[in-house]
Amino acid sequence: MKGSHVVSRLALACAVVLVSGLGGLAGLPAGLAQAPQPEDEVGTAFTYQGRLTDGGGPADGTYDFQFELYDAFDGDNLLGTVTPGDVPVSGGLFTVKLDFGSNLFSGDERWLQIGVRPGASSGAYTPLTPRQELTPAPYALALPGLWTQQNDFSPNLIGGHSGNWVAAGVTGATIGGGGDIDWPNRVTDHFGTVGGGQNNQAGDGDADPAGPRDATVGGGMNNTAGGWRATVGGGGNNVVSGQDATIAGGNNNAASDWGAVVGGGGGNVAGGSAATVAGGHSNSASSGSSTVGGGKNNTASGESATVGGGFGNTASGDTATVGGGDSNAAGGWRATVAGGWQNIASGTGATVGGWQNTASGGRATVGGGWGNMASGDTATVGGGNENTASGSNATVPGGYDNIAQGAYSFAAGRTAKAYNDGCFVWGDSTDAADVSCSNNDRWVARASGGVYFYTNSILSSGVYVPAGGNAWSSVSDRNLKENVASVDGQEVLARLAQVPITSWSYKSQDAATRHMGPMAQDFYAAFGVGEDDTLISTVDADGVALAAIQGLYAENQALKAENADQEQQLDELTARVAVLEKGRAPAHTGGLPLGWLALGGVTVAAGLVVQRRRDGGGR
Repeated sequence: MKGSHVVSRLALACAVVLVSGLGGLAGLPAGLAQAPQPEDEVGTAFTYQGRLTDGGGPADGTYDFQFELYDAFDGDNLLGTVTPGDVPVSGGLFTVKLDFGSNLFSGDERWLQIGVRPGASSGAYTPLTPRQELTPAPYALALPGLWTQQNDFSPNLIGGHSGNWVAAGVTGATIGGGGDIDWPNRVTDHFGTVGGGQNNQAGDGDADPAGPRDATVGGGMNNTAGGWRATVGGGGNNVVSGQDATIAGGNNNAASDWGAVVGGGGGNVAGGSAATVAGGHSNSASSGSSTVGGGKNNTASGESATVGGGFGNTASGDTATVGGGDSNAAGGWRATVAGGWQNIASGTGATVGGWQNTASGGRATVGGGWGNMASGDTATVGGGNENTASGSNATVPGGYDNIAQGAYSFAAGRTAKAYNDGCFVWGDSTDAADVSCSNNDRWVARASGGVYFYTNSILSSGVYVPAGGNAWSSVSDRNLKENVASVDGQEVLARLAQVPITSWSYKSQDAATRHMGPMAQDFYAAFGVGEDDTLISTVDADGVALAAIQGLYAENQALKAENADQEQQLDELTARVAVLEKGRAPAHTGGLPLGWLALGGVTVAAGLVVQRRRDGGGR
């Protein structure tokens, strides 16, 4: 027994049972600060609890004890001896019941000299030093299994099995009940409380009773509240070592830092200050103010990180959040995974939902879908499948196999590829070649069923390009028009003749790119059509051109009629000449044949027709 010693946990705990029922305070052994009662009303046994170390560690097994009662710390006046044998010792703790008889307690000092030997030995007892003083402990209530230990500060109240104990020097302790010979409840530090259950401990269990005080175990089994003001409500195998930490219940849970809380469940750990695991199984909240709501195998390791539930989720970024789902990870600062499966939000402030999606860009978002990636800063993929928004501020709203690679680019539909900055690309459902944009700030679309643009709410006005077409068609239905007025084509032609037609370049285009046409101000002044004098509608330009053509047509028709009349006259003259050529000229013609005179007249008439054609057109 080299190196063995006993540390007394209870100096004297007199468990006395009334024979005649409740009748006030039961009598006490002589020498205590109470008036003795008739011996037939009380017992004289008391419980002694201690801790035995053997070879530097807690003893385990059976031991024989020898308790000798003296009247002085170092005197030789032996008053009595009790030798309990084969006492079970577990984890160093043991409990024995001693009875020296009531006549030995006269109010004077009493000291215990303790000796010990292995239970299988028949040799001498090894004396343990120093002697243990038996201090006064008056009875509180004459009830089986409930007694008090008095001290100079605050008494201890012990209930339940006689094996329950309060460590030496502890004050203000309470054990409400429970415990048994193999699984006693205990309080090892000041003002600790064990409400009941089995093998529960309030305090950290070291030799200093001034350690973590005010700890509480409500009940359950194998629970330890070892932190200052720590609390275990119940359950089994729960350990609270953090100050002001709490485990409400469950099994195999741990709250190891200041203010940490485990609500219940099994195998959960709240290891950060003010961290919380509400329940579930095998969850961990390891950083300050981190939270796991429930589920299984979830970890909130970032500061103020949160995992709402689900399975195998990790919130490792500070203030990161995983709402639930399976195998999701929010590793970026302030990143969020709403749920789903195998999603990753690794960018700062990134957000992900859906299935196997990744938001790695700062403040990037993948709303849902499958296999999508938003790797550009503030890039967005709304959903769909296998889409990528890799440019800064790029957007893919959904669809399949779309890429928004350029900054501020947009790709939607199917196989739309916006490779350059500012590209806008739409791909229809056609399973064909990619629809690509490789120039900055270009708008590209494939719409094999046609393109429609409506300009009013009832879809009655607008333009469209029909499927397979290559030009805009404008709405021109008679039933959609009003305030119809006739147009004088020749007047329009005359006005158009006054509108300057020039060649020019737009300031927004390269100077080498030339155009031809009127200025909108001149066009508006001439015809007064359109929305204002800075625009020329293609409808109005076409209308003016058509009206002018009609005016030209009317003039041409008039000239044709005039020419036809003149040709008829010419034909008549020609016929007359032919007749005259057969005869001779009269004598007064100077001898010229009459036919020659007629031919001269026809020639003059023909000249006039040709001149009119030159001046006015003709056919």
